[in-house]
Amino acid sequence: MILAFMLGITGPAWSQEIFGKARVIDGDTIVVGGKRIHIFGIDAPEKKQFCKQPDGHFGCGLNAGDAMKKFITGDQVKCRRQRSARQGGIFAVCYANGTDVGAKMVRAGWALAYKRQSKRYLGAEANARKNQRGIWASTFVLPWDWRAGKRKIAK
Repeated sequence: MILAFMLGITGPAWSQEIFGKARVIDGDTIVVGGKRIHIFGIDAPEKKQFCKQPDGHFGCGLNAGDAMKKFITGDQVKCRRQRSARQGGIFAVCYANGTDVGAKMVRAGWALAYKRQSKRYLGAEANARKNQRGIWASTFVLPWDWRAGKRKIAK
């Protein structure tokens, strides 16, 4: 129990809430209290993924990671576990400075609502798309398609 407290893990079974400073892995993955956390309900471009604008390609995956860093830098992050992730770690809804990090990423256009997990961010995605924020100002391959090997951007 003391070790759980020192790592910032609290809650009935210790693992329900995790809080502390976060280290960003990419646009939808952070590490808090030594736990790898995939932000529940969103999917961001992968680190090596590129998007296309009229003036050329840009590293939209890197931009998504940079946006995540900007949104959580210096803040205590509090995450509420949703479930375990098949690839390791957990899926959690996380808050930085009282703001839902997933909602902020989707609203800014640096992540998509991951409908297979949740419909929580559909409104934020529709708004980002309508206002051409982030990746919505470009042509891109959906992150889940990119991971499946479909890496060519349509012309």
